[in-house]
Amino acid sequence: MKRLLILFTLVVLPLALLAQTQSISGVVLDESTHQPLIGANVFLEGTRWGTTTDEDGVFILNDVPAGEYVLVVEFLGYQTYRSTLSVQPGGTYRVEIFLKPVALPGEEVLVQSIQAVERKTPVVFTNLDESYIREVHTVEDIPMMLTEIPNVYAYSDAGNGTGYSYLKVRGFDQKRIGVMINGIPLNDPEDHQVYWVDMPDFAESLEEIQFQRGVGSSLYGISAFGGSLNMRTSTFTDLQAPEAYVNAGSYNTRRYGLKFTIPLVANRYYAHVRFSRILSDGFRERSGTRQWAVYTSLARVTRKSFTQLNIYGGEEIVHAAWEASPESALKQNHRHNPITYPNTIDNFKQPHIELHNVYQLSSNSYLKNTLFYIHGIGYYETYKSRRNLWQFGLWPDPQTAPRSDLIRQKWVGKNQTGWISQYSLNHKQGEFTIGTYLSYFNSHHWGEVEWLQNEDLLTRRFTPGFRYYEYFGQKYYLTGFANELYRLTPRINLMLNLHYQWIRYTFEQGEIANFRGQYRNRFTVDYSFFNPRFGINVNVNDAVNTYLNISVAHREPADNELFNLWEGPDDLGVQPLFKTSRPVYRNGQIAYIEWKDPLVKPEQLIDYELGVNYLRPSTRIRLNFFWMTFRNEIVPYSQVNDEGFPVRGNAESTVHRGVELSLTQALPLNLQFSGNLAYNQNKFVKFIQYDYNWDTGEITTTDF
Repeated sequence: MKRLLILFTLVVLPLALLAQTQSISGVVLDESTHQPLIGANVFLEGTRWGTTTDEDGVFILNDVPAGEYVLVVEFLGYQTYRSTLSVQPGGTYRVEIFLKPVALPGEEVLVQSIQAVERKTPVVFTNLDESYIREVHTVEDIPMMLTEIPNVYAYSDAGNGTGYSYLKVRGFDQKRIGVMINGIPLNDPEDHQVYWVDMPDFAESLEEIQFQRGVGSSLYGISAFGGSLNMRTSTFTDLQAPEAYVNAGSYNTRRYGLKFTIPLVANRYYAHVRFSRILSDGFRERSGTRQWAVYTSLARVTRKSFTQLNIYGGEEIVHAAWEASPESALKQNHRHNPITYPNTIDNFKQPHIELHNVYQLSSNSYLKNTLFYIHGIGYYETYKSRRNLWQFGLWPDPQTAPRSDLIRQKWVGKNQTGWISQYSLNHKQGEFTIGTYLSYFNSHHWGEVEWLQNEDLLTRRFTPGFRYYEYFGQKYYLTGFANELYRLTPRINLMLNLHYQWIRYTFEQGEIANFRGQYRNRFTVDYSFFNPRFGINVNVNDAVNTYLNISVAHREPADNELFNLWEGPDDLGVQPLFKTSRPVYRNGQIAYIEWKDPLVKPEQLIDYELGVNYLRPSTRIRLNFFWMTFRNEIVPYSQVNDEGFPVRGNAESTVHRGVELSLTQALPLNLQFSGNLAYNQNKFVKFIQYDYNWDTGEITTTDF
């Protein structure tokens, strides 16, 4: 009996001690004014225990198990408080915490409203911090740095990560990935593409990258289907020693760079400058790149505000390598490039100007405004064989027009301006954000004939630089958004996101060469989308976290998707894909054709995401399931047009679904094992494909 009593005591007493409830309470005050701070985040690092301060600055954490913890208090405009706390069984702890005001942490709020937060935001995402970026970045473009993220694939035309690079996630190309720099959309408004080649060595100025898969939590910009990529540049308010760097590698690849930060005016102003130069012959034959870049930043820091002006850009000269090589050629020479004309180059400049201001309105709210301007100008040159000279404006009659080899350049000039304004409020139960995004974009496209083989065929003198087409585009964006991240309980967070977008796109072909009368086209299309999103994030315990997300997204067709399936607006005699048209007369003759009711419909997506995470300091496992249902997805038709780009059209109903798994495990000797896998299934539910028979001139259909 005595032994049984001792055994009972040894077993039950520890359990009784552990069962005792411990609490941590306190008040959070401003160190200078001793005023309570309302809505400060208070949590035990690495656990599910967390809360916010009430209107008196008071907080309480109940039912905290005994153990060692790090108590963390965060509040906008103040230094983060961290203190180690030993919680004993049965103990009650009360603390008085004074937070020290600091200059507004602009680098954190520049993109705060679109950043997902671990164990709070119900989306699947991956963060790459500055140390990781520095470790993996050499000369390759940013997509090559992201290939270790689950379900992400990247490649480059040149084969060595330089020149034109591309990013895919869940099988979606980068036209369906919303890319932002400091909260500013980077996707081209007309074709939705991302031109990484125009930002050489940009990773050298990055402080953080967050990649959200699926629709995600971004509030504006191009609709993200496959994912959203948010890049944050450094504010450079932490002084860094001047740095010069030189890299050299295979295929005559070289990189040179210099960057430095200068404090100005009593450490209230900071200036940062970076120069970069990248040269490479490329892995594929005739795929060389010549790039230079500059990044400058001026920051002003005060007690209540943070202002930053960023100006960056450069120039790229890249030899084209975007055409595929036949398998027979690759067996003979794996570096084969079918483009043999030595001056098939792409030459483009794209300077960016950003002005950010964050102003702290109160201890728990701030207003952020961003103005931006993006300019682009450049061309690419190609050699064309046996081309009909009527199509190039060099012959008046299509029936009698001779053919000739020629060299042409396609030019484009682009301008985009925008304003982003958002108000954020940290309240007792979470954070509320509301704002607007306004943007205006215009473009001028034109083509020039630089050389003509059979110049003697012409009835008039040929002048190099002859302009044979031009067209103009304008695009207007108006977006309103509201987002609430609500802490229902210490373990449960809810996300509700409402997003409305209005878009207007106008197109007009200029009266030039043979683009006259019935061969000129003009149209205006309007789109309006409402995109609600809802999610729930549950912290089951200190290690296990789960989430569910349901999101709606829409995307308007790109400019070339509104034209003939096999040809574009730079091809003479090609009509837009619209239902109705009417001629517009001037002086008794047709001036142009006006089109209405586009046949290509905007895409609609409903994205369902379900995930479970196991997060420990030594082990991190993430499992995510997704089911994406599309209406009118714009898909490739398994053929390409004259420029080598896929021919596309609507599929009435499609499904993309899959599972993603990633694992990171710490090992002895400071080693780490990591890996991921993904399985995707993409299928047509209802789809009719149209194919063009080049021998008969007929269009055939295939029903899926």
